[in-house]
Amino acid sequence: MTTHDRGSGLITEKVSQGIQIRPGVYGSETFWIAYPPHVAAYGHEDDRISRAWGRGHLRREALAAARRKIAEGWAVS
Repeated sequence: MTTHDRGSGLITEKVSQGIQIRPGVYGSETFWIAYPPHVAAYGHEDDRISRAWGRGHLRREALAAARRKIAEGWAVS
């Protein structure tokens, strides 16, 4: 599920990632990421997760983290 945020120009996406809870026990976590449009070109979910500018349990948390990057001077292209 991806959404374009008109106010910031960022894309948000709800993703799931495999995690190791403890040795030999695996699970997954679901969270939101926010990234600029050029990152959408990366086809693999892990690539988008690693290149995301913001991340959070809620969409607004991911957007807030990404907006801090913009405030620091990162340009949305």
